[in-house]
Amino acid sequence: MIPLAPVDLGQVENEYRIIRGTKCMFIGDFEKILDMETDIGVYHDLCNQATIKVANPDYMDFETYTTKILNDPLKSIYDVKQVSVEQAKKYMEYGILYDKDEVRSNKLILKPYFVSFDEGVLILTDDFVDYNLDLQIDPEFGVVGCTFWMTENSSHYTQYYKEL
Repeated sequence: MIPLAPVDLGQVENEYRIIRGTKCMFIGDFEKILDMETDIGVYHDLCNQATIKVANPDYMDFETYTTKILNDPLKSIYDVKQVSVEQAKKYMEYGILYDKDEVRSNKLILKPYFVSFDEGVLILTDDFVDYNLDLQIDPEFGVVGCTFWMTENSSHYTQYYKEL
């Protein structure tokens, strides 16, 4: 539970809510949400802060890439003593293919995560999930605490989702 305001716990009621099939959740200040509605740049700035770089599980070094993907093994250019014109051309062509294949050539990838700041918390996920919220609500102060967890997506409408 995250206590948001000092209250008499005798007055607090629990309310359970599910937000189905989404890739992001912002929990926080209402005015910040209004800012995001009028200026999409605020949301994009938060998204940039809410990503981390992690090791790419599909990463291959150049030598492995040419062997397994292109089926034409080439040594690392740093290990070669001399190169013929034909080999040099191959290195250039394969180097371009390798750089364009960002799935395998990028050692680190950006992964959605979360960011916490004064106005709230932004949570991003790779796939659609359901956010389960257990809110503690005080009649005078509003939401004073929150427990949340993610579960598998149960929405049937995610096929209509479009990236902006």
